[in-house]
Formats: sequence, C-alpha cells, structure tokens
Amino acid sequence: MQSTGKRFLAVLAAAIMTGSGMMISAFAADGDVPCTFQKSQISVYQMTFPTAGVGYTAKATGSRVVAGSSFELQVTLKKGFQQHVPSVCANHVQLSPVEKDSLLHTYTYVMPEVYAAADFTISAVADTPIDSEKGTMQPQPEGNNNFPVHYSGEAVSSLTGTQSLACGGLLTFQVYSKSAPQHVTCGNGLVGSVNAPVKPWDAKTQTSIWQVYGVSASGRKSDKAGIYVQIDNSEVNLFTVQLKKAPFVCDTTKDITIPSGRSYWARVTVAEGAKVSYSAGNAAVAATLVKNNDRQTDFDSGKDTYYFGFKAKMHGKTGIYLSVNNMTYCMYHVCVK
Repeated sequence: MQSTGKRFLAVLAAAIMTGSGMMISAFAADGDVPCTFQKSQISVYQMTFPTAGVGYTAKATGSRVVAGSSFELQVTLKKGFQQHVPSVCANHVQLSPVEKDSLLHTYTYVMPEVYAAADFTISAVADTPIDSEKGTMQPQPEGNNNFPVHYSGEAVSSLTGTQSLACGGLLTFQVYSKSAPQHVTCGNGLVGSVNAPVKPWDAKTQTSIWQVYGVSASGRKSDKAGIYVQIDNSEVNLFTVQLKKAPFVCDTTKDITIPSGRSYWARVTVAEGAKVSYSAGNAAVAATLVKNNDRQTDFDSGKDTYYFGFKAKMHGKTGIYLSVNNMTYCMYHVCVK
C-alpha cells in the first residue's frame, strides 16, 4: 500500500466498531485531505468479571469503560490461597499482574487502552491442593520473599517454556532479577519484538514488567524465538515464543512513517461474518477512516475484505489495532513526522 495521492470525489467513511461513535470523513475534490466530523456519541464497553469466587474477591474501577480509557482489576486472595499468583484471563487471554501488595495479598491487573468489551475469568490456587490419586494433602513448595519457587538469584520470568503468541498479539510477562535488566530482547526480530518495560525494575520487589509483540512479517525461517534478558552483561534465556496465525491478513506488514496531513489505506481480510472493529491507539496522532462504508464478501473463499485507513494528524507514534471477535491485535505502528 502507499499514501493516497489521487483525486477523490466525496467519500463517506463510517466506523464499524460495535457500539462506537461514528466518524465521518469527506475527501475534498482537489486532494486527499479529509474533513473529519466526530459524533458526540461516546463508545462505552462492558467489562464483565466475578466479584468473588473460591479463594478470592475482586473489584474494579467500574464495569463500563469509555473507549481509550484504562481498566483496572484488583484480585485479593483469601487465607489458604495466598501462595500462588491467581489466574486472570480477559476474553481467554492470560493477563499478568502489574503490581502486588504482599501484605494484603492483592494483585492488580491493568488494560491500558480499552477498545472492546471483555469477559474476565478468575481462579485461585489452593496452598495445599488435594492429590487426586492419593487423596492426601500434598504441601506445595514455598518460595522465599514471595518470589517464584525457581528463583535463586538468576533472572527468571513469570512465563516459562514455550508460549503461543499470535501475529500482531502481545504477551505480558514479569521478570524477577536482583538488579535492573539492561535489555530484554527477542532472538529473532522477524518473530517478535520486545517493547520498552511496561513497569521499570523495582528494587524493593526486584521485578519489572515487559511485553513481547508478535511480528506479522514474511520471510522468516522459523516461527520460534527465545526471549532473553541481559543483566550485568550476562544473558539469560527466559522462555520461547511460538507464533500462531492471526485471524486476519493485512497487506501492511511493517511499521510506517508518514508526513502529517497525508492519508494511508490498508487492505484487511478476515473470515466471513467475523465481528470486526478498527481503531488507533492515539486518535490525536491518527484519525481512522473506512473506505466504501462496508465490507466486501467473497462467498467462494469465505472471506470478508475491508479497507481501513487513517489521516496522519499531529507528530507522534501510535499503534493501529484490529479487533476480531472481541480479541484485539496490533496490525502495525505509525510514526507521523
């Protein structure tokens, strides 16, 4: 795809996000600079979560979240369920806590930008579960200072082994280390990219929080890559990511740089009938557009095709996101000059 440069008659574009406000853009006949009108309607998404269950209670900042706002969920473990991190999933995606209160046994989970409704599931692990075969209480090994059992001083991660990562998806993980990590990297840049820390290293808790992004690139020889941390000039392999196919195909597979005032379009294909929404992480940097105001369905292939675009506004960087059946993926990033 390349930036639009042809003359257009008036083209109307309506956002297709379920329950979202509608954005309409009209292209002037003498260029590609659209006039953008935003309805006063505000997109609000429902966050559904249990307030209590076996071994835990939960509370949140609210059950309805305005698009682009953050959502915070706190899970407090009851006595007898306080030795293990609770399992929290949003739309079947495992979340990692961004903060832990060791005194209150409370874990905080944050979704920094909400652009879709979410259903949460929570489960707590008993300190001494019953062995199903022997029917006796088998004590679990305890770690020291609330660190993982396998933490002995060398850096370790909250994720181990091989983890599935969708192209365009994100995995959040916590790194435990006695000193601040110098770098956290992916061994193959065509498989994954590690962002700057979500939460920098904390000397008190000896933890930092990171994210690895699944790259939607072609030409790679393997879909697996190691995630490494470098501390005091020593490198440690934390875990491995295994890419899985994203539920969409976008003809833009690399991050792009574009001057302010220009427009850009991408062709996106999904399974026929899939529920789709499209957004920018920062609407002040990129205002989203939809061409032809509808999808194109190929009944022979069972695919729906959309043309999603944006107008570059002020200088900055942002992600361009696609939600397919309530799961959100980053298609690419935009840098506006």
